[in-house]
Amino acid sequence: MEESGIEVEIVKPISIYHIFRGEKTAENELVGIIYWVKTDAEEIRLSEEHTKYKWVTPEEALALLEKPGMKRDMEVFVRERDNF
Repeated sequence: MEESGIEVEIVKPISIYHIFRGEKTAENELVGIIYWVKTDAEEIRLSEEHTKYKWVTPEEALALLEKPGMKRDMEVFVRERDNF
């Protein structure tokens, strides 16, 4: 909702990660959860942090993703969606 302005339904978590943004202190600690979600929304309302978006298939997303962690999460989704 924060990034796109759309309502989603959580299907299930895909992965969890832990990082520090800068110095390793409690104030800089971040735990992230990547979710498999679904929505009927078509219109996106971008936050001021973004300038554009594009709807793509999961396979197209795999070709676009460069960060190994993001690519791995999308591979998990592609593999599991057919068994769901």
